[in-house]
Amino acid sequence: MLIRSVMVIVTVFTLGILATPGFAMEGVDPDYPGVDANGGVYNLAVEEIQLSVAAFQEVFGRMPDSWLEVRQSGVFDRPVIGFQMQEIDPDDGRIDFPGDVYLDTNTLSESGGVLLFYHNSPKEGTDIVRMKLDFVDSFAEQFDQIKDSVELSDADLQLLESWYGNEPQLIQFGQLHVLFNDLMMYKNIHGRYPMAITDLIEAGLGPCTVNTINPVTGSRYLFDGSEGDVSYTTFDNGQGFQLVHVDTGVKRKFGFTY
Repeated sequence: MLIRSVMVIVTVFTLGILATPGFAMEGVDPDYPGVDANGGVYNLAVEEIQLSVAAFQEVFGRMPDSWLEVRQSGVFDRPVIGFQMQEIDPDDGRIDFPGDVYLDTNTLSESGGVLLFYHNSPKEGTDIVRMKLDFVDSFAEQFDQIKDSVELSDADLQLLESWYGNEPQLIQFGQLHVLFNDLMMYKNIHGRYPMAITDLIEAGLGPCTVNTINPVTGSRYLFDGSEGDVSYTTFDNGQGFQLVHVDTGVKRKFGFTY
C-alpha cells in the first residue's frame, strides 16, 4: 500500500549531540532552543545542516555546491544559530566561536560526499570535529524502489509517477524530511511533541518560518491539510504525532502519514 511505502521518503537521523549535564549551560544563551530539561545541549546547527544536506540530495540527486544553495532551494528556510544565538555562516570556511560550523563541499567532491567541520562545545578549547556526509538516495531512486518492491494500484502508481521531476513537490518532501526529524528533536528536548507546527517554529526548530512559501501552492504554509499543504496533529497527550501531506493534481485527495 502506497501510504505505508512512501514512509521510505523520510530518513531518520539521530546524532544525539548532547553536552553532559553540569557544564551544559556554561556558554549557552538562555534563549538557545537546543537545551533539554536535563541540562543537555543539542548542537542544532550540526543536526539541521546534516538533515538539510541529505534532503537536498533527495530532491536534486546531488550534493549541494554550498550551504547557500541549500537555503536558496527552499529545503531549509531559516538561519542556523550557535550556542550564543549568533547566526552561523557554514560557507565561510572557518570556525570562529564555540559551536560554529562550516561545510566543505570541495574536499571530497571527486570521491563523493562533503565534510562538515564543527566545534561541538559551548566552551572554548574543544577540538574541532570532522564529519563526512555521504550520498543518500534521491526521491526518484526511492520511488523506483517502491515500484520494484510494492504492488501498487493504478491510482497509486499514477500518483507516484506524478512526483517524478515535480520539483516543487520534491522540495516539499525535502522540507518534510527535516520537519519530521525536528519534531522528534523537539520531543527529546521538551518531553512531548509540539501541539502545533507554529509551536515548533516559535521554539526555534523546523525547516520553515511563519513566512515560508509552500513550493506546491505558492502561498504561505497553512498546515491545515488543504490540497498541496500539510496537516499536523498529536495524540496521547503529545507523545505521538501524525504528519500528513495532502497531494494535489490527482482525482482524489491523498495523504501519507508518518
